[in-house]
Amino acid sequence: MTFRIPLALGIALVLAQPAFAQIPPERPPEQTRPVEIDPASMVPAEWTMDQAAPVSGERYWATFDGLAGWISGANVPPLLTISTPKTPQANAGILGLQSTTIVNPSRVNEDERCGTRLTAGLWLNCDHTFGFEAGFMMLESEANIVSLTSDSLNPILARPYVDANTNKEQAVLLAFPGLANGSGEVRASSGNLYEVHLDFTENFINCCGWRVDSILGYRFYHYDEGLRVRQAILPTNPNFVPGTVIAAQDNFSAQNQFHGCDIGFKTSYCWCDWTLGLLAKAAAGCVNQEVDISGNTVTTVPGVAPVVNNGGILALQSNIGTHRSHDWVVLPEFGGNLSWQMSCNVRLHAGYSILFLDRIARAADQIDLTVNPNLFPPVGANPAGPSRPAFSLERSDIWMQNISFGVEINF
Repeated sequence: MTFRIPLALGIALVLAQPAFAQIPPERPPEQTRPVEIDPASMVPAEWTMDQAAPVSGERYWATFDGLAGWISGANVPPLLTISTPKTPQANAGILGLQSTTIVNPSRVNEDERCGTRLTAGLWLNCDHTFGFEAGFMMLESEANIVSLTSDSLNPILARPYVDANTNKEQAVLLAFPGLANGSGEVRASSGNLYEVHLDFTENFINCCGWRVDSILGYRFYHYDEGLRVRQAILPTNPNFVPGTVIAAQDNFSAQNQFHGCDIGFKTSYCWCDWTLGLLAKAAAGCVNQEVDISGNTVTTVPGVAPVVNNGGILALQSNIGTHRSHDWVVLPEFGGNLSWQMSCNVRLHAGYSILFLDRIARAADQIDLTVNPNLFPPVGANPAGPSRPAFSLERSDIWMQNISFGVEINF
């Protein structure tokens, strides 16, 4: 059946050749009959009638995106204050007074960050119904630093706290005229945010320009923060040896790691060379929090070996240590993108996504401003008063959003 039509056309051409050399006689018109063509004759020889033509397209894809991202800012308590000149020593650095100004910012780590996202995948069959995808994303770190040294304009510099014995506002004076010169620094940092996912995808709707794929896989996140307060006091009081330096620091760090099961849907609609894509998924799993608190005070007297004591101002023996915990959480993510088919193998796209991170430990949230001054180093054998500052794990819900621009290559 496959070769009937070509054979009939060949015989007709051979018989018609002599007719082109002479003018045919006039004869009455004949009624033409339509030629019946068997559909099976249009199928290539290597296909059978019960097989469909294979779906065109490539089996592999890879994407690269540049990101501009934001993470919700962290609240920072008052850690460094200055007072107006001629403020009495009893009021110097005390919170709540008009003469006192908080130096460190109240919110940090909410500026724009750059990042990157890499994704690669493959279709497991020619119909593009079963696939596998692996991806990696990173947003860069950020830090906010405030540093002050006592001078003629700001001669009074202090570290505020609440006395646990009296419940009143107090301050450790870093610099005060006739008492000491000094400096203070607050550094709040937000580390790189990392994300890794390994997903299996299955297509279950593909018609009229619409395509919907399900997602099932594994997701990992890592995010950490740090907060450090440093100070240096140079006593000018005659009770101290000239040149004595008392340096102290408090360190608070928090790390969060998430492992969970990823589940969701990807939807796209195509028209001409444009595609609109939407993403909705959630990861259910365990987030592990680790908070590390440390501090020390180093006293250096000329001609004498430095003396190191455990504890600073807000990191003392009552809360110093490594504290671990974990919670079961659900992390939802939503996104969308618009892409343009630049060529048969290259697609350009731009998109937006937002991710919610639940029960995250942030460094600044772990600070307790209520302090028992009897625990300031050096500490006696049996210090009186409550065991403050105390540690109590504080968790926050934060979001991470980004705008992406990138390219997808199919091969």
